[in-house]
Amino acid sequence: KQWYQRRVRGKQWKQELEKQIEAKKSGASATPGVSAAVSPATTLQSPVNNYLLGQNSLLDPHEAERRQEARRRAMKNQEMIRLQVEEKERKKKEEEQRLKREEEIEMKRIAEEAKRMAEEVKREEEKARAKEERQLAKIAEMQSK
Repeated sequence: KQWYQRRVRGKQWKQELEKQIEAKKSGASATPGVSAAVSPATTLQSPVNNYLLGQNSLLDPHEAERRQEARRRAMKNQEMIRLQVEEKERKKKEEEQRLKREEEIEMKRIAEEAKRMAEEVKREEEKARAKEERQLAKIAEMQSK
């Protein structure tokens, strides 16, 4: 039903525009010194309001409002998509930072464990060396008797 109403309204508007053009043409030829090269779109009034689309073509006010509303909806959708993309990027960065922190903590833990194991190995080597020295001292003491 809406498309039919728009079609009828468009036909009526076109007829009214053609009437205005004819009236201007007949008036322009009767007036000397007036140029006939003036665009009808810039001199004629739409039945309701005058909206321009592109260069010198009139646009129905309802169509202009519909297009403006479509632009608003598109802008709103683009803004929502932009916000979603920003949120996704923010979450991705946070996740990368969290993984990096966990990796650093794990590397520190591994380094501390390696240091602790190295110290433990060093103590065991010292114990083994001390034990060996004691055994050598006992052997030397037994040989000297």
